This record gives sequence, structure tokens and C-alpha cells, in this order.
Amino acid sequence: MNEKNEELTIIDIQLLLSVVLTGVVIVSAIMGYNSHLKLKGEKPFWNEKQVRDILIVSKFIILITALITFGTSLINIDLTKKKNEDLSNAYLESLAAFIIIIPAILLLIVAFRKKQDDFLEGEII
Repeated sequence: MNEKNEELTIIDIQLLLSVVLTGVVIVSAIMGYNSHLKLKGEKPFWNEKQVRDILIVSKFIILITALITFGTSLINIDLTKKKNEDLSNAYLESLAAFIIIIPAILLLIVAFRKKQDDFLEGEII
């Protein structure tokens, strides 16, 4: 694959990840409204088990997104090397992408450990 195609692939992946994360944010907003309904004494969209399952899936998606972002940043380092350009920004981008993986893992662990009662307050991303 030539450099231009690799760059286009990275951009395509980043666009796809943006759409996926937008979906996660929308689901998170719906979960917040679900909690709002429950606190008002109205019938929520989802029960606690469904909320917990959705929460775990959304946190897993966030982790996968973070890992893919880190992978694309590593590819970007290789492309930057091939172009003989300054690598400092590419290294910083990779460092930031790597650091984001840690809270994503922690969020997934917390989601798995939550009890049913903890969902009364709702969960935002």
C-alpha cells in the first residue's frame, strides 16, 4: 500500500470511530433519560439488567476505539518516518492514544463491578 492510500485508510478509520463514538454518546444520553424516568416514577425504557448490559457494551466499544486509535497512531509514526518529517507530534499523539487506553480499561472494570442498585443514578459515558 502506498503512503497516500495508508493515509486515506487512517482517515477512514478515524471517521468510522467518530461515528461509533457518536452512537455511544447517544446511547449514553438515552440511558440518562432512562434514569430520569425511573427517578420520576415513570416506566423506563430499560430495566436494570438491560442498562448494565448496555453500559458494559458501551465501555467495551470505548476500549476497542481507544486501542484502534493507538494502532492508527503507530501507523502514522511509520508514515511520518517514510516522509522524513518531524516525528515529535506523531510520538505525542501515540502517547496520548496510549494513555487513553488506561481509563478505558478502568471504565470497563467499573461497569463489570457495578451492582444493579448503582444504576438508579444513571450512567453517562
